[in-house]
Amino acid sequence: IMSDKNLRNKIIRLAHQNPKLRDHLLPLVTEKTAGISGIWTEVLTMLVPRGWRLINGDQWSVTTEREVNGKKYVLVITLEGMNQLGLEIIHEGRDQWGDTITSDHEVSSLSGYSLGKLQREVSDFAKGAVR
Repeated sequence: IMSDKNLRNKIIRLAHQNPKLRDHLLPLVTEKTAGISGIWTEVLTMLVPRGWRLINGDQWSVTTEREVNGKKYVLVITLEGMNQLGLEIIHEGRDQWGDTITSDHEVSSLSGYSLGKLQREVSDFAKGAVR
């Protein structure tokens, strides 16, 4: 008899190996808890840098905010694929053309990252973008 944890790990591995099946497999391993669902949100939430307030999240992204020197910044951490993470910071400032100023960064090949290394990269990106 296979444990729930082993079954869950095998489903996640199968989803990783078969992109066409992800939409069907990933709902099997996600669960709703307080408006934030699934293991991916748990991982993405762990990446939120200290000092950022979680606004909302789902199994593919989390949105956080922080105010620095009177400016409000929004950080969005998105799982863009099984092996790719997207980071974007949006703030109230406008550029010379009147467009909202954003900074973005992509982390690919997540399999080569430890959680600690990913946390540092997200934190460094956020520090660099928020001035």
